Amino acid sequence: MAWLWSAAALSGCQGLGPGRSGTSGDESELIRYGNEVRRLESAALEQEYRDLVAEYATTPTGESAVRLSLLLSRPGASFYDIDRAIRLLGETTLGFEENEPPNLELTRFLYNLLSERSCVAANDGALAEMLNEERSRNARIDEELVEARSALSTERQFREMLQAQLNALRALEQEINSGNLNPAN
Repeated sequence: MAWLWSAAALSGCQGLGPGRSGTSGDESELIRYGNEVRRLESAALEQEYRDLVAEYATTPTGESAVRLSLLLSRPGASFYDIDRAIRLLGETTLGFEENEPPNLELTRFLYNLLSERSCVAANDGALAEMLNEERSRNARIDEELVEARSALSTERQFREMLQAQLNALRALEQEINSGNLNPAN
């Protein structure tokens, strides 16, 4: 949830855009809410989620969408669904060119942060898969290396046996040529 601290810091800065002089009351409240979500225990988090889903189902607002997105994007929550959080924020930011709601910039900021987190997670998954493939490939290469070393050892033993036989034949040939062999009658 470090991104939430970034949101808090950036939202509190002066000069965020034309005519903006810091956070509105709604934005500050949403930032406080995000910090509270981070600290909630499992049972309280589950209850907050149920309450907010019910509230959003009956009266969906931009603020309730942001709150629900903050809950959905909390790592470790049983209902964690960053893709749904991104969709909610995306739907909340669409269609506002004039008469923007006061928390639209914060909503867009959260949307961008969660989208980046989702992309990073997807890339992490792809990299982890590639790493596992390379580990499997290395394991196969290690097995092939063991087999090649075993075959090389067998070949070396066979070569040594042939060399010993060749040396014995040469010694026998030398004895025959030197006449040291007495043929048996």
